[in-house]
Amino acid sequence: MRYVKRFLTVILTVLLLSNLLFTQAMDPADSTYDQNPAITENETGSSSNTDSSAEEQESPENVNEDRQESGSQDIDDKPVDEVEEKETEKEPDIEEPNTTVPEEEPEEETEEEETEEEATYPEEGEEDRNAEDITVTEFDPNGPVLMYGMANQEVLRIKRFLKAMGYENIPLNFTYDWATVEAVRDYQRKNNLVSDGIVGRNTYGAMNRDMKENRLEIPEVSVAFTKNPEETEWIIINLSGNMLYHMDGKNILKAYPVATGKLAGYTPEGSFRVVNKLVNPAWGGAGRMPPVAGGSPDNPLGKRWMGLDIGGGYTYGIHGNNDENSIGKYVSLGCIRMHNSDSEELFEKVFIGMKVVIGTDITLASYGIYFQ
Repeated sequence: MRYVKRFLTVILTVLLLSNLLFTQAMDPADSTYDQNPAITENETGSSSNTDSSAEEQESPENVNEDRQESGSQDIDDKPVDEVEEKETEKEPDIEEPNTTVPEEEPEEETEEEETEEEATYPEEGEEDRNAEDITVTEFDPNGPVLMYGMANQEVLRIKRFLKAMGYENIPLNFTYDWATVEAVRDYQRKNNLVSDGIVGRNTYGAMNRDMKENRLEIPEVSVAFTKNPEETEWIIINLSGNMLYHMDGKNILKAYPVATGKLAGYTPEGSFRVVNKLVNPAWGGAGRMPPVAGGSPDNPLGKRWMGLDIGGGYTYGIHGNNDENSIGKYVSLGCIRMHNSDSEELFEKVFIGMKVVIGTDITLASYGIYFQ
């Protein structure tokens, strides 16, 4: 009990001392709460009755410290609209070097290139006039089938075409040589054709397409003279090209493919005259074969004969034949073979006494005749 009484006495003493200290703390003379209650409430952020007088009493030093801590002194100095305008004005200065300039550079180069190209364009209508000036002379798809060993003026045109298409090692003459065969084979491979080196309908067709697309004009074979021909209407037979030309003075009326002697010298060269004309001639067999009646489909003379003044007009002549595939080749015993249809056509134009000049390029040159 004694210890309990002492404990209670200590507790009472502590309470009295606490009451005394609290009374002194509440003394009006020392209190700051009643003098400026707005400061405390503003600091806590819980009052909606903050006076303007309290903000006026706030020191400039405290205001500057608040702005520095917030980091917004540059923004708060200006109205919101002016700040946005200021930011908008600054952004293009930063972004232009990274976006606008790189995009403009290629556009300027393109415009310059287009300007240069436009400077080379033909005037209005000029291109159409040029197109009209160029006439592409196509190969005849039904023309002679060309193969190794043949000679024909179309062979020369084929070679000129191949040269234009980039094939270089081809001699420009009438002979379908091995270099031409190889070039034709390569051309056929590139055009998905049978690569046999033979120019027929399909190869002619592919060449005609290339001539149109590339606007290639492969000229026809022409003839030039160093002196005026004596005859108005006459015939030239070019053994180098295996071609017969029906002439009107210096002009070619029509060209016909022919076959001539299988060996040099078989077909005579020189200037001759037509001395006879026969329809459906009979063939005597040339001393080694049985004779064949005139008009027979097996007659090697075909349906027409135009005899030359060599051996009386019955030894050498211009005639049709029974082997159409021989035309363009060197296969005869000396006569000049034609397609039957061509021989019938020419027969109507030839007259007795018509001049016929026969020779290779070299022989014809001696007469002042040049093919090109």
